[in-house]
Amino acid sequence: MTTEDPPAGPAPVPRCACGHDRRHPYVVADLVYPRGSGLKMWLVGASATPTEVRFRCRRCGETFESTTDGMERRRHR
Repeated sequence: MTTEDPPAGPAPVPRCACGHDRRHPYVVADLVYPRGSGLKMWLVGASATPTEVRFRCRRCGETFESTTDGMERRRHR
């Protein structure tokens, strides 16, 4: 007798305790920059690409998702 795993569906969307996902208006993206990037922005006028993007709900205050994906980091630059 063989046991088969059920087909994998799409991954569940991360949500905060309120039930909001990253596309909800109450959710903000908190950007984490590398050390020294503030000095670079001040001297050169160029903004650095964040090293991490954290999604936080403004209603409950929960940080429920973070990513270091390059496309997502450039989107929030």
